[in-house]
Amino acid sequence: MRKASFFKIATALFIGCLYIWLFGIVQVIHVEADHEIQVSVDISEVTTPDTTVPSSSTTLKLQDMNRPGFEDYIPETTVEIITTPVTTTEDNVIRPPEIESETTTPAPETTTETPVETLPPETTTPVTVTPETPAPEWSESEASGVRYVTENCYSRKKALLGAEVADSYSRGDKVTVTARTDTGYYKLSDGNFIHEDYLTETDITTTTPPETAPPPEDDDNGGSADAGNGQVYVYHADKDEYFACTMDELMAMASDDTLIGYDQYQMVTVENGKFVVTHTWDFNNPDYTYLYVVGSARELVIEAVVAEISDWYEEEAIKAQAICDYTYLRKKNIYGTIPPIHLVTYNYNRARVEKCVDAVLGKAVYYNGEMIQSTFTAATAGYTNSSYDVWGVYYPYLVSVDSSWEMKYDTFKKDGARFDSSYVKQRVKDVLGIELTGSPAKWFSVNDTLEGTENGWVTSVSVGGKTTYGNGKKITGRVIREQVLDFAIVSAAFTVGYDESTDEIIFYIYGSGHGVGFSQFGAHIAAQDMGWTYDKILAHYFPGTEIR
Repeated sequence: MRKASFFKIATALFIGCLYIWLFGIVQVIHVEADHEIQVSVDISEVTTPDTTVPSSSTTLKLQDMNRPGFEDYIPETTVEIITTPVTTTEDNVIRPPEIESETTTPAPETTTETPVETLPPETTTPVTVTPETPAPEWSESEASGVRYVTENCYSRKKALLGAEVADSYSRGDKVTVTARTDTGYYKLSDGNFIHEDYLTETDITTTTPPETAPPPEDDDNGGSADAGNGQVYVYHADKDEYFACTMDELMAMASDDTLIGYDQYQMVTVENGKFVVTHTWDFNNPDYTYLYVVGSARELVIEAVVAEISDWYEEEAIKAQAICDYTYLRKKNIYGTIPPIHLVTYNYNRARVEKCVDAVLGKAVYYNGEMIQSTFTAATAGYTNSSYDVWGVYYPYLVSVDSSWEMKYDTFKKDGARFDSSYVKQRVKDVLGIELTGSPAKWFSVNDTLEGTENGWVTSVSVGGKTTYGNGKKITGRVIREQVLDFAIVSAAFTVGYDESTDEIIFYIYGSGHGVGFSQFGAHIAAQDMGWTYDKILAHYFPGTEIR
């Protein structure tokens, strides 16, 4: 009994001592855990398809929750902290990540990319390549008949701008066309081409062309530009000197910066080796020899602006005129023709004109990518005229537009141009072949005007009770103005009266000029009264166009 008790006591003491010893170890571990310890981890070399990381010894610091974590010290580490509770379920057993070594064969990756097709080996057999057929430079559509040349021009060997010149033509020449191209040319029976701007179906040999900056239907107003031996007389506007050269040499000088025109009011001769220039208005003289003018675009535009529009007009109107003049001259030169230009022979405010020209020099008006026929007129009858009604040629940008603001002023409202009835009677007989009888008060009757506007451009006139003359040609206001009265009235917008006391026919006139396109006085009033700028002015008078 005592032995058994002693054995129990000894066992109890042994267990107590063991407990005390174990408790002390736990406390030591607990205390040491509050302090950082260094754990050296050897990371073997890891090889991936893209990079090789050399083996190294990286020190990781085990810290408590109140201190920065691993990522703050070694952001490049890929160690993942897993907080999922450990269980004994096989599916949830956390296993150490597999580290790929050089001897470890990686598991094949699953990819959704389409496998690259293995190309067959290149063959050495030559491959025959059929050259592409070049696209045609233009296409042709059916067109036939007789056309008349509207002004002196060239035909070209191709239906392209700037193509080689084939032949020359004069105003009124009759040609036969066989096709029309999509580049704007007519193909002639000889296989050459003339641009459509220089051909019309109307026989123009019996009509007199308009006088101010006309479209293709203008001419040289008679006379000869040839100075003899194939030479022409030329004035250089920038150098203020005269010289003679061939027409080809003169045309070769044309460019965007150099323009060429002829002065229809200057007659030139050479006497004793010196150039003699006479300022004259007699440009119907068959012996007239024109003075050609060449110079910088700036100088010629300045000359043209002053000759065509008053230097006191609103600056925006002057700018618009400058763009019209440049467009007109440059377009003609591009097509190998020389348009009229008037050299200024009087004093004017050059500084003011220079300022306006310099502001827009080089700008032109375009329609569908091509320079337009930038016609202009001194004033309108409250609305502009159309190219079709004046010259029989339709341009979508030369149609009748409103310009009623001009009518507020009396500048171009004429009291009337008076003509002795006997003079008118004789002119009607000579030109129209109509014999006038009875009271002069009943000789003329305006039947219609363009778009039926009051006091507008006259489109039909009865003369002696007849509305046609010759071979059924229509009598219009233009026929009366240009042929019967020989431009003695300034516009084809008029009404007709009779003064019995003086036996005079009176034409009451509205506007000035042919009335087509840009109105100079209308632009002046639009800028003065409505504040329009040059671009708005031109957009109004040439609808559908752009300036560039």
